[in-house]
Amino acid sequence: MADEVLRSSPRRPKLTHQLKEMLNKARNYHFTLESDSAWLDFLNKAIDHNMDKLTGLLEEQGTNT
Repeated sequence: MADEVLRSSPRRPKLTHQLKEMLNKARNYHFTLESDSAWLDFLNKAIDHNMDKLTGLLEEQGTNT
């Protein structure tokens, strides 16, 4: 799995792309309010933050073996 995460793209794996795509679709639904925008921005940043941490840990683990 670690190899798959790192191989799927240089810095952003397919999962990240799919999650961000879902958030962008949520922004465009008729039931999404303008007040939801801050929450969607937070989730978008959380995806980046967590993927950066995961990628860093996996790369570090690969160099330590």
